[in-house]
Amino acid sequence: MLPSAKHHDLTVRFGGPLAWSQWPNSAGLGAALASIEIHKSPLLRELQGKLRENLAYFDSRIQTAERGDNSSIRLVVIGDEMLTSEISGEIFRRGFYTSPVFFPVAEKGKAGLRVMIRADNNLEDLATFCDAVEGLTAARC
Repeated sequence: MLPSAKHHDLTVRFGGPLAWSQWPNSAGLGAALASIEIHKSPLLRELQGKLRENLAYFDSRIQTAERGDNSSIRLVVIGDEMLTSEISGEIFRRGFYTSPVFFPVAEKGKAGLRVMIRADNNLEDLATFCDAVEGLTAARC
């Protein structure tokens, strides 16, 4: 099905189950084409730089084990599952979404908030989000 063994190997290695288990859809194809255009333009470097700035700001405010990682995902460990859900709900009521995660996604006893920082987060919103996380976790943990 693929033109060469090299293409086959790359598809198997990096395609995962999505390469084989479903038909491509219009939205997925559109996203892939848009991604190609971003990767061919100066916008990629700009967005990566902005993401690094946002991660550095978040890391300067909130302590996580992922501090300094290149990944845009952070886990704010709270511990108790019910408390984690309550804090996530309160953060949502304040206008931000962060998913509560607990076992088996997180280690037992280390339930927390899964925070996904993006390049398009503006500093004001990020500061308000950090204020909410700091205030709610300090008051209840």
